[in-house]
Amino acid sequence: MPYRKKMVKIKDILCVTGLYKVIQGVAALHMENVKSVNDLLKNMNLTEQEFEAHRELIEECMENERKINRSCASTKQNIEKISGVLRHMSQEMAVLSLSLENLVDQAATLSIRMMPSEKFFHE
Repeated sequence: MPYRKKMVKIKDILCVTGLYKVIQGVAALHMENVKSVNDLLKNMNLTEQEFEAHRELIEECMENERKINRSCASTKQNIEKISGVLRHMSQEMAVLSLSLENLVDQAATLSIRMMPSEKFFHE
């Protein structure tokens, strides 16, 4: 816990002096072009010893990135499939709507033809 208290105090000092926002801005600039684990590693300029010390974490992150990329590709394919199905459904619904309008018109015509003649106005 003492470490956490030190961190809070350092953050408070940085906030009061305005350096915290500067540090955040610099970090944001450096992270702007980072889109993958490899990009991050290039920006970090790790020494060989640092790379070896964090090898397991780096490999785990790379594996997670591959899983995410596979999931994204699968999701895009599924969205494309769903879009195709929905487009087809929309076309079929338009055909169904026209057919129903035709059916209603025919039912109205049949209803008029089936009416007894005394129901019609005669002059």
